[in-house]
Amino acid sequence: MSFPEIIFGVCPVCGGRGGEAGSDSSADASNTSDGNGLELEYYRGDLMCKMCKDRLIADEESIKEADKHAKEDEFRANAGFKRTVN
Repeated sequence: MSFPEIIFGVCPVCGGRGGEAGSDSSADASNTSDGNGLELEYYRGDLMCKMCKDRLIADEESIKEADKHAKEDEFRANAGFKRTVN
C-alpha cells in the first residue's frame, strides 16, 4: 500500500502561493506555511489549487444548466408556447 502523492506549489491557473511571508500577524505566524505553496490537485490532466478546481467544476455545471434551459425554451417555442406577460 502506498501513500497518496501530495503536491504543493504555486497554482499555475491563478498564481496562488498559499501562505505568504508577512501575511500573518505575529500571533498567528508559523513557519509551516511560508514558502510551501498550496496543495495542488489534478483536474482534467492539469495541476491546480482546490479553489480553481471548484471554480472550473462550477463553471462546467453552469454551462450545462444554461444549455439545458435553452433546449427547454426551444422545445416550448417549437410546441407553440409564447412567452408573454398578462
